[in-house]
Amino acid sequence: LHFLHSVCGICHRDLKPDNIVIQRGVDGKKVYKLTDFGLARGTPDQTMVQSVVGTRHYFAPEVVEKGFYNSTVDFWSFGVIAYELVTGELPFIPHQNLKNIVVNLIKKPAGCIAITEDPEDNTRFVNQFKLPQEHHLSQPWAAEFTKWLRSPLNSNYKERGLLAANEVPVVFDDLDKILNMNVLTIFAVNYCKRLEYAVSAEMTMKDLIGLIARDTGMDEKELYFVLPTSHPHKSVTPESTPLQLYVEEWSDTSKDSRKWTKCSNPPVMLYIFQVKKECDYNAPEPILSILARKFIANKFKTKEGWLQNRVVLDMLYVLTKEQARYEMLVSGINERALSLEDEMMENSFIIDSIDKQRIIISFACDQLKSLLKEAQAKIPSRQLISSAQLEKLNRNYEIIIQSAKSIKSYLESCLREAKAMVKTTNQLRKDVCGKDLFD
Repeated sequence: LHFLHSVCGICHRDLKPDNIVIQRGVDGKKVYKLTDFGLARGTPDQTMVQSVVGTRHYFAPEVVEKGFYNSTVDFWSFGVIAYELVTGELPFIPHQNLKNIVVNLIKKPAGCIAITEDPEDNTRFVNQFKLPQEHHLSQPWAAEFTKWLRSPLNSNYKERGLLAANEVPVVFDDLDKILNMNVLTIFAVNYCKRLEYAVSAEMTMKDLIGLIARDTGMDEKELYFVLPTSHPHKSVTPESTPLQLYVEEWSDTSKDSRKWTKCSNPPVMLYIFQVKKECDYNAPEPILSILARKFIANKFKTKEGWLQNRVVLDMLYVLTKEQARYEMLVSGINERALSLEDEMMENSFIIDSIDKQRIIISFACDQLKSLLKEAQAKIPSRQLISSAQLEKLNRNYEIIIQSAKSIKSYLESCLREAKAMVKTTNQLRKDVCGKDLFD
């Protein structure tokens, strides 16, 4: 779009999802292309009177209000499409007639990114300054995206077209900054809670641990980190940084991406467990919209099609989020089992070492007893070792041998349990992930 305006000198004037096509590369990556330039015109040097064109849900308010507009009408359409992609719905009362839409757009205050209808009063329209909770963006991304939407969805087209210091329109410059944000995704298993933090090169592990403790209520000393098996960083060490735990390829966990790349990315980049004698467990309640709550309480009655669709979408969102949470829980437990098995396998040499030392001690003790017996036979007049000392030696020997056997048996048991846990959680993950739990 920036190329179209700055290099080609063309204003599209009819940006909408129908006029954007997607080409798939062999690597699964998408290339977005603008099509349908039937309403496109040369970009005027200044605002001028032009014909009313475009699709009603996507054209800017000045197109209808005054007929005076410039290329910033494309910025407005761009913002509407962005909002629709994130929320699944158009921002400005799309079910209403054109008059109501335009009147409310003209009155829209600065910072308003959407207008909704009061479900209990169809004559009352509410200005929205935040995204609805029904979206799938990470929290840091959603916060910055909300700020960004205020720029393309500004009713004042003069402010909508402001340039940044690099002479690139602010609407594009700010979006580039958001797209370069690195968001580390975490799942706190004990609390079934997904955490998301924007990380940078300056951020330390101490900073990250402090944020996790704040948002979970766990003590910093109780946190135990587990990385997904395929994580490129392998393990969390005292020298690790939050940015090293971020994996760009894992930012997109959509089923569509998994299908094309034929790669199953883990749902998060890091799992957090609580380590203490008696761990805390907490399953948060599903976050329901007002409409969903009324529907569940059987207080929702309407014949309005758009409202019925909205309730269906809200309930679908809740179920989707709950399924994702369950998949993250199962995946986290599976990763912990895998990491435990890996640790046990890495330390399996201890079992062999204990066995070797037990054999050496047993041989040494037998040798000592044999030497004492021979020496005593040669010097019968002198007692080389008292019966009490010999009994103590035998007792200590038995304690050492039994301890060695117990430790070896315990470690072998732990390894068997770890392998059994991996097998069980692998099957559980296979049964759960990728299937509709609510079907």
